[in-house]
Amino acid sequence: HAASERFGGWLIQQAPDAVMVVFGIPQARGNEAERAVHAALGLQQASADADPSRPAAPARIGIASGLVLVSPWRAEPHAYTVTGEAVQTADALCNRAGPTETLLADAVYASLRDRVAAENLGSETIAGAPLIWRLRSPRGEPRFERSAFIGRQAPLRQLASALDSCHETGGGQVVLVRGEAGIGKTRLVEECATLARVRGFACHRAPILDFGDATDQEALPLLLRGLLGLTGGAPPDQVQAAAAQAVADKIIECEQELFLNDLLGAPPPADRRSEYAAMRHEARRQGKQTVVSRLVAAAAARQPRLLLVEDIHWADAATLELLARLAAATLDHPVLLVMTSRLEGEPLDPAWRGAMHGAALLTLDLGPLRPEEALELTRQFGDFDARLIARCLERAGGNPLFLEQLLRAAQAGDERVPDSVQSLIWAALDRLPPVDRAAIQAAAILGQRFTLAAARHLLDDLEYRCDRLVEHRLVRPDGENYLFAHVLIQEGIYASLRLSRQRELHQRAAAWFAGRDSRLHAEHLERAGDATAARAYLAAGRDQAGEQRPESALWLAGRGLALVRDERTGFELACLQGEMLRKLGQIDASIAAFEQALAQAPTELAQAQAWLGVARGLEIQDRYLQALEALDQAQRRAGPDASADWLAQIHVQRGNISFPLGRIDECFREHELALRHARAAGSPALEACALSGLGDAYYQRGRMLSAYRHFDRCVALCRKHGLASIEAANLVMLGLTRFYQNDLAGAEREIAAAVESATRIGNPRDECLAFDVRGLIYQYECRWPEARASIERSLELARGLGARRFEAENLGHLAFVMARLGQNHLVEQGFERAWTLTQATGAAYMGPWILSLWALVTDDPARRARLLAQGEALLGAGSVGHNYLHFYQNAMEAALIDRDWPAVERYAAALVAYTPAEPLPWSAFFIARARALARHERGERTPELAAILQALLAQAESAGLRVAMPALQAVLDRQAPVGDDR
Repeated sequence: HAASERFGGWLIQQAPDAVMVVFGIPQARGNEAERAVHAALGLQQASADADPSRPAAPARIGIASGLVLVSPWRAEPHAYTVTGEAVQTADALCNRAGPTETLLADAVYASLRDRVAAENLGSETIAGAPLIWRLRSPRGEPRFERSAFIGRQAPLRQLASALDSCHETGGGQVVLVRGEAGIGKTRLVEECATLARVRGFACHRAPILDFGDATDQEALPLLLRGLLGLTGGAPPDQVQAAAAQAVADKIIECEQELFLNDLLGAPPPADRRSEYAAMRHEARRQGKQTVVSRLVAAAAARQPRLLLVEDIHWADAATLELLARLAAATLDHPVLLVMTSRLEGEPLDPAWRGAMHGAALLTLDLGPLRPEEALELTRQFGDFDARLIARCLERAGGNPLFLEQLLRAAQAGDERVPDSVQSLIWAALDRLPPVDRAAIQAAAILGQRFTLAAARHLLDDLEYRCDRLVEHRLVRPDGENYLFAHVLIQEGIYASLRLSRQRELHQRAAAWFAGRDSRLHAEHLERAGDATAARAYLAAGRDQAGEQRPESALWLAGRGLALVRDERTGFELACLQGEMLRKLGQIDASIAAFEQALAQAPTELAQAQAWLGVARGLEIQDRYLQALEALDQAQRRAGPDASADWLAQIHVQRGNISFPLGRIDECFREHELALRHARAAGSPALEACALSGLGDAYYQRGRMLSAYRHFDRCVALCRKHGLASIEAANLVMLGLTRFYQNDLAGAEREIAAAVESATRIGNPRDECLAFDVRGLIYQYECRWPEARASIERSLELARGLGARRFEAENLGHLAFVMARLGQNHLVEQGFERAWTLTQATGAAYMGPWILSLWALVTDDPARRARLLAQGEALLGAGSVGHNYLHFYQNAMEAALIDRDWPAVERYAAALVAYTPAEPLPWSAFFIARARALARHERGERTPELAAILQALLAQAESAGLRVAMPALQAVLDRQAPVGDDR
């Protein structure tokens, strides 16, 4: 009695020497067979542990299951009369059992085969029990058993051949297994994995899911974690430790650790988060691709690898891109990449195949099982009526999943033969106890993969276990989580729920994911039909944007916009969409998104925000006048009571646009206002932008020393607060203003740091500017081939950005360098193109400088005079400061060539007049050099002049201004007395 009661059974006295215990009456719990087995084991153990002085008779136990007739036979609670075939079978088993034996009917063992160990007694049968099993012991964890592998011998041989070739040659290939749902793709690749392990391969598997699943369980992170020896559920500290170890083992470079953490689904190290936040999307994309290649190469060097990626028809663009990189890695390493896809939606287009870089691709299309193969599959499920088997085969149509489900239904005694998988799923649900039926329905709400904790929340049952779902082969363990045995099971169960029930469960799921996963929180709210779903997508998009995942943030913003019902949320989603599009370089689309936001803006301040987004896009496209009009609109909408933070943004943007337009006073005024508002707002980022803008303003005025001080303060502030995205551009300007202090070595160091920083964070605009300035420094150092290479790189970047004023600047410098390299056939055409583009983009930015360079290389004195006159007229109308410095320096050089000594002095005096408030070492040197050379050419040969020329030569050599040295050396050589060896 104690043993039966402990496991929920009810004892019914049948005879003086026999008792019957029933389970599942009056309340079925769904694990009656299991509880009966535990009760039997407990009874046998109690007999074994009995007091030797009072020995008990050894128990003989038989267990059977099935339908019975139950009726009350007296008034006491739970007093029943139980009759039926199952009672007779259990009684016969009991009579057949030996002392201390427990025998199980075949149906009992079939339901517990994953949980108990038992011995088949073979031909010993009794009525009602075709097979008899002797109970040995319970198992530990439940198992998920696969059916025998049937058919598919041709594709399996091809996979085996690919494995052998990979092992023998050290090079791998890509295999795509295609077929309709349920056709056996997963079963084939599982068999491939078995073959691979026998051949010494390490196997890594990652399914791609269409719904549900947490971010750190996505396919690529799961696969890459496996390559590093991590489990899918490894905590962030273990993941970061593995990434650090990969650096220590020289698998990746130190600067690539950021990309590896991102790929593994872990946050970047705390001290490098700002750097990763500043990094452009393209830099992150290329960095992650490189890390994937190196990680696979290192893993394959230790052991050949089989990488299994299932259901790529659900992969997003970023995942497909990384899969292409994995595919390319198979070319030179012992790696076999096997992917599965449904025929409909197979995503490997020509562009993807091109990204494989020549790696071999084998496509295996799976069709239905042949009739003899399907018939062989039916034999795994016992003997059935031939007509029933024929009907199952007809309904399944050679699809092994359909056939297996039909046969399991028949094996469970279900005489109904469904005509679709949907009805199969309903039949499977009907056979489940209520608690498990509710559990599998809740799990279907969560997606193909789910956590036990989430399922328990939906059930409101913190003790629930999935064991019976595993036993019924509806789900299978997947690490710490669970996977539906097939996606069609999940889809079918989901579709079986009433819409109202779906929404109710999605609402509970949304509550579970709130604070855990903002993306899933939003997706469940959407499926629940909740009005707050759009707002949740906005929050999820902002989270993804903060984690530097612009593609994901963009998708989430789009989902929110499709659902939005209120103007405020629609406005914020459109702004988020615009920001992400700008980050991804889709400037026209970004401007359009902000224009959509403008139409939905609920307040004037919101309109101001949208106009600011429009202005930022227009500035990138060098549409400065339109950008200023947008800023005017933004400022009018913001009104006089706008916050300091908001006003700082407006003034920074206006000042930035004033710079290329040559509006010097406006640039200065706007950035001074921006600095004041930024400090009032307590924003280091806006303060750094304002300091940078003031540096630009001083630069425009030709006050390079003041500009240097502001850029230096800006860089220091950036480094203090981790503002890497602002730092790179200001490093360039710091280097350029060092150049004007005749510190070319220091300038080169700053520019090298700027190039490294801009390249690392993927900022092509700053990289373009850095190579441009490097090209300038090389010109003054007479390093003409290096100058050409640097300018050409800057030109390539400028064209990629569509930055036409930078393109014009580079074309002008490149034409001048070609002249110095003797490539005269390219010079005239180069200057013509530079000047045409300069006029189109605004001559105030670079016009006088380009005209002066052109004047220096022309052989026609009259044309030189016209070019210089045109440049001087532009200076009179107002230009950016570097034009005055370089125009007058080049004009002095041209006048020396023409031996026009008054012109030399006029240009020298003009340069002195331009820099009275802040004389520059650079301009002072070239003024003194031009005047000294003119004095010598006029015939002066005094010791004083010789000393000046000698000092200028030493100064040029010390500064690195080698371009200035030949003329000085020449006149000094002519001044030397006879017999001097210089």
